[in-house]
Amino acid sequence: MEVKRSGGRSHASCGSSADSCQIALEVLLKAHEPYPALVVDGHWDIVVANRALGLLLEDVDPELLRSPASALRISLHPRGLAPNIVNFAEWRRHLLDRLRRQFRIVRDPVLDERAAQQPN
Repeated sequence: MEVKRSGGRSHASCGSSADSCQIALEVLLKAHEPYPALVVDGHWDIVVANRALGLLLEDVDPELLRSPASALRISLHPRGLAPNIVNFAEWRRHLLDRLRRQFRIVRDPVLDERAAQQPN
């Protein structure tokens, strides 16, 4: 799998088939076990994850895990991972800074909406 940067966006190239890309991602995720790992799309929705992520998300409200499950929302929501994050204020600031930076680069209105949905 090759990652290319173009116009401020990263694009993964896995040869000629989506199947080869899927296989490459599955191999990468499996290699991270026993540690949780996930792949998110440009809107921070979880596309695929390894089995270890399930253990991390055991206490998360099932409503937050419905498709499309937002990694941002799961991380920051009071019924998500937020109560378990010791340095939550720093983590929240980091994620929202990244989200705002991504919006400035790609100007995707969905990202702006996601940032606005986060409580102050």
